[in-house]
Amino acid sequence: MNTTEERLADALKTTGDTLGPEDIPELNLSAAPRRRSAFGRPALIIAAAAVVTAVAAVGGTYLAQGDDTKHVRPLGQGRAGEMPGLQVVVYLCTKTSSNPSCLRSDASAEQRRSLKASLEHMPQVKKVDYESRQQAFGRFKDRFVGTPEHAQSTKPGDIPDSFWVVPRRAEDARTIMDAVLGRPGVDRVVIDR
Repeated sequence: MNTTEERLADALKTTGDTLGPEDIPELNLSAAPRRRSAFGRPALIIAAAAVVTAVAAVGGTYLAQGDDTKHVRPLGQGRAGEMPGLQVVVYLCTKTSSNPSCLRSDASAEQRRSLKASLEHMPQVKKVDYESRQQAFGRFKDRFVGTPEHAQSTKPGDIPDSFWVVPRRAEDARTIMDAVLGRPGVDRVVIDR
């Protein structure tokens, strides 16, 4: 009995023996279908015009509002009063977390203590600070002082408590992140530059 490979080889050989160059038709490029011009596709032109209009509208609205960026602190500046630099932010679970491992509950005091102790004992960690929900909400309000629409739509419980971790070296940030991801009480981890 032939193996699968032998049967396949026999089939290919038989096919190769029965087909010759005279059996393959000549390639005729002049008979290829012609491409339509861009003007032959009105849907494409309409879609492109819609994108250009949307970009112009958004840009015009932004320019019409003026420069109110002086009221918003850049993301890379970390928390108020701290010098800018690389930090790993470990956000803890809340009842409203979308992370299924949070089980729709806040991180417990024991989970916070255990996580802080683990972080402080890592050789890659230079400094660990805990930020409560109230402190995080205060930082949020300071950052968006000139934009009342953000302040009105956010309540104190919307921003989770977190650990702000300063790594010893920039390349340690990923190691720290990997060490805490998936731990009980951890919602998400972000490297903040």
